[in-house]
Amino acid sequence: MGKLMNVRTKFSVLALAFACLALGRASQAGLDRSIERSMDRQARDAIESSYKVVDDPRLVGFIDRMGQRMAAQSGRKDVKFVFKILDTPEVNALALPAGHVYVTTGLIEFADSTDEIAAILGHEAAHVAARHSLAQFKKQFWADVLFGFLRVPRTAFEVGQVAFGLHMLRYSRKDEGEADRLGARYAYAAGYDPRYLELFMDKLAKKHGKMSTLESYLSTHPTSERRSQRLKELPQLDISRAETALTIGQGYAGRHLLNHAILRLRQAAAISPEAPAPQRALAQAYARLGDRDAANAAAVRLASLSPGEAVELPAVATPVASAPPNTKSTVAATEARLQQALSAAPRGEDLKAATERLTTSHKSLTERKKAVERSLNRQASYGDGRQREALSRAGRVLRQVEQALPAIQAVRDHVQADADEVRTVGEQLAGALKTETDPTRQAQIGAWVDEFSRQVERRGAERSEAVDAASAAATAADQALKHLDEALSYGGSSMSTTPALASTTGAKELAKAEEEAKKARENAERAKDLQASSRAQSTAWRLNLKTVSVSPQYQRELDAFVAGALGLQPDEVASARAKAGGLGTAILSLVSEPVAPQEATEKPAEKPAEKPAEKPRKSDHSLLLLKVLANNVERDLQAGAEWKEGARQESVLP
Repeated sequence: MGKLMNVRTKFSVLALAFACLALGRASQAGLDRSIERSMDRQARDAIESSYKVVDDPRLVGFIDRMGQRMAAQSGRKDVKFVFKILDTPEVNALALPAGHVYVTTGLIEFADSTDEIAAILGHEAAHVAARHSLAQFKKQFWADVLFGFLRVPRTAFEVGQVAFGLHMLRYSRKDEGEADRLGARYAYAAGYDPRYLELFMDKLAKKHGKMSTLESYLSTHPTSERRSQRLKELPQLDISRAETALTIGQGYAGRHLLNHAILRLRQAAAISPEAPAPQRALAQAYARLGDRDAANAAAVRLASLSPGEAVELPAVATPVASAPPNTKSTVAATEARLQQALSAAPRGEDLKAATERLTTSHKSLTERKKAVERSLNRQASYGDGRQREALSRAGRVLRQVEQALPAIQAVRDHVQADADEVRTVGEQLAGALKTETDPTRQAQIGAWVDEFSRQVERRGAERSEAVDAASAAATAADQALKHLDEALSYGGSSMSTTPALASTTGAKELAKAEEEAKKARENAERAKDLQASSRAQSTAWRLNLKTVSVSPQYQRELDAFVAGALGLQPDEVASARAKAGGLGTAILSLVSEPVAPQEATEKPAEKPAEKPAEKPRKSDHSLLLLKVLANNVERDLQAGAEWKEGARQESVLP
């Protein structure tokens, strides 16, 4: 699709409903399902013909596995849930009435953990399970839903009507409250921490007004102070209840995030000190973490609470023999190589002038695009077939310019931080070299130093190339808008027999605008790829350093966590980690390697014939997955520090 939906489309579902009633061929339930399927199909076709659907198997599989766990809790058996990702910076998620659920790459980027994403997927699955779209459809007509979901193309003759018929996406506060309750229940039952739904909503509320991309989610998912308060009152979010803390802790343990599990299980044990269940779960979690003393202590407490009950603890592996000690001269040589690499690494402030130029370009482009957009919309209501076709082409030019803007902004926002993060990683390597005494780990850090030294120069070149590509994208986008503006100015007033875009001169300018818009999009994608690749490397190194000293038992649990998220076996992750030299680089290699796409289970939405196929941006998608998984691991390590500090304080109490 992508062409204008004609007026008759408005009445297609109503016609279906009345026809079924008149013929008496369907029960009310059957009629409802028919309406839902028709609404779902029209909305899906409109959305998927207007937005690129991500086809990266790792990222899609990651979202689908979480989504299916939520759907399994919903009890809705008459629909097949399908979870997809739209490649757009908008922070949004939506559910169609027959089970299609979409999240955007912008939402995945905005989320900080798998629990946040799972909570949102549960919330959307709840809208399907509670049939909110059908209820909304029955209440009022579809016509008031234009532009209700994604803020998309800006001309009536382009895909600006993608939101047509999506009234179901504008939920009432009552619907949102029910979806919150049900979604929290699904996440809780599926082993996720439902408190992250509240945290996600709080982040949205705090950022709203500062990030325009958030307007979309908040407009389709209305919030309020009362809604936030009701979220806090849900029993699944109240960890002052022993049952809630225990269930959430067991969920973390089931996903191999053992420090989070222990933190919550210790809380449950403190609330209900006479209950055996928290002690039983604690003994097992401590043993899996490799803390035999704590495991035995929990087992003793369990025996005192439940005489005769013995808990079977996993065996603690014998430590692997260390490598021969490194000599002081070896360590000193490694430190010297590292300092040489750091001296060649630029600081973020060295790139300040480049980011200021990008800031100026981005602001100018945004204002100019709005002006051209207004001019284009003024011409959208008149003209013959040639004019309408030209307007459609002009709309696509604007869309390509709009797609380039987030990439320019991303380079502007991250290029300085990336340079500083490279130096931070180097300084952390230096610190690890000085404090690590285990020879095997010293050797591993030494290998990372060598790789870091090789990467510094390459990363600097990539960073410069990203800035150049973003600048080229800004220049091309500016030229595209200039030619489009000139095309719109030809042909005279709206009363002219030859509208502007359909005139000979206007057509030439439009062709030039299309050529420049293509350059803008290509340069923007290259800039975004380079920037994403650089950020992914920094994230991988940071995670390597944070996990270098964990116990072998905990390392196996982290392997299992990553394997579950990526649909792999733990041995596959362990093998990748051994080959890559660290957990972070292992995850990066796993999410970046080519994977055979899954077989299509349904006919894809028809794409506009004139829209060229886009190659997947692997580095961008890899960064999304790496970021989420790394955040989970780092938070679990922080949870470990919290419960260990609590245990230390308990041990010194009189």
